[in-house]
Amino acid sequence: MSIRPWVIVEEPDDRGLRRVTIGGEAVGSAWSAGELRRMLGRRGYPVNMDLDDPTSIFWRGGDSRTWPDRAWRRRATAVAMVAGLLASMVLNAVIGWPDAAGALTFAQRMTGGLFVLSGLVQGAAAVMVLDYWGKRQVKLSGAVVLLAVLIALATDSLLLVMWMEETEYTPYLLAFVPLWCWSLWALVLLAREKPWQGAPQPKTFAAGLVVTALLTGASLAYSTMYQPATAPMHFTLSAKFGAARPDRREPFVHVPLTLYMKNTGGIPVYIVNDIYTVRGRDVAYSRDSGTRDLLAEWEESAGKGGGLVGEAELYVDDFSYTTISSGQDVSPGGSGHSDSRCAL
Repeated sequence: MSIRPWVIVEEPDDRGLRRVTIGGEAVGSAWSAGELRRMLGRRGYPVNMDLDDPTSIFWRGGDSRTWPDRAWRRRATAVAMVAGLLASMVLNAVIGWPDAAGALTFAQRMTGGLFVLSGLVQGAAAVMVLDYWGKRQVKLSGAVVLLAVLIALATDSLLLVMWMEETEYTPYLLAFVPLWCWSLWALVLLAREKPWQGAPQPKTFAAGLVVTALLTGASLAYSTMYQPATAPMHFTLSAKFGAARPDRREPFVHVPLTLYMKNTGGIPVYIVNDIYTVRGRDVAYSRDSGTRDLLAEWEESAGKGGGLVGEAELYVDDFSYTTISSGQDVSPGGSGHSDSRCAL
């Protein structure tokens, strides 16, 4: 009868984890000698047993002192992965939920729903990180983490491209730019780990990645075509008064007014309605300027008027406003820029 040890400790894998079998049955894996002792203790072995006793334990690829695991590095990497995935989940949910819940078009609702769905995948992947950087008891954990990282990279790249088109500050910039850098780091790290090798059906997983890429590309194309949902509008407005001239027949003074409006943004717009109003201020000269404090009267009148006060208003009484002209600068439905003139 051949005698064989009951406990066999396999050689460390590429992460330093050593598989343990007892009586030909795999019972788990250990990172260190202390974890091995606890594992054997739960199965009735003495806690202080001699790990170097060849009659009890057989070591392959090393001995009881061969434990290449770097626990601090492994845990720091897991924490960084979980933090990045949770941050990406929150960002996608914040961006996608308003469109998914109340967008006006079906395409917008679909885009918002994809953002929310990608956030759910990233939340599930954050849980899978604990298994993938642990004992890897779930075969799909690495594939799910890789899928979530690819989603984060695609989403953050989409947001970065959209921001570069306008280059305007937004609070989301402080979120998706660091997450874009994090997703590049996470993708390089996972590429070295090759987590797709642990998937039971690699072809199905590859098909899922292709579908994800297509959906992301469709979302990017839709967002590019429908810029008003993401890009702000820019208008340049100005009003300028010309030189006044008296009327030859009537006791009036004509003042030319030039209204200028131009769409300086990259989005065509249609004007539904617009109106301009020009108001003038009527004043009455003070009749008791000799007995009252002129400075106090001027300050009082300025306070009632609520506008800019010049030297001509030094000896005036109460202000009153009169509408001089009112009308439309651009006809409804017009587009482009307008340069209108009128005489007041």
